[in-house]
Amino acid sequence: MRMMRLFVTATMFTGMWLQSGCERTTTEQARDEARDTADTADAAWEREKAEFRTEAQAKMATLERNIDEMKARASTAKGKAKAEMDEQIAKMERSRDNARAKMNDLGSATREAWEDTKRGMSSALDELNEEYEEAKQRLK
Repeated sequence: MRMMRLFVTATMFTGMWLQSGCERTTTEQARDEARDTADTADAAWEREKAEFRTEAQAKMATLERNIDEMKARASTAKGKAKAEMDEQIAKMERSRDNARAKMNDLGSATREAWEDTKRGMSSALDELNEEYEEAKQRLK
């Protein structure tokens, strides 16, 4: 009988020990999975940030070329047409400077400020593009 109690006690102790080891392993696994998920989310955000910045830089480069082309046309214009072109170019250059400032903000944007920063950049590029299109139509 004493042997039986000793056997039962040992079995229970072993079961509890194994169970506590499994719980610890499960806890460790959950922590590791959470860390992996956070790492994956960080990588996805960094990728999104880089892709948006690349697209914004390409749009900005196109708009800057458009401004340069308009400047070249303005340099050969005379009188009232030149004054109007110069006015439109000055307006576009102010918008370009604003867009450049927004571009600089993209690099330092935090996760919390990302959506606002992204919207600000898109808005600045849209404004510059609209001004270019307006100037192009007016100067035909």
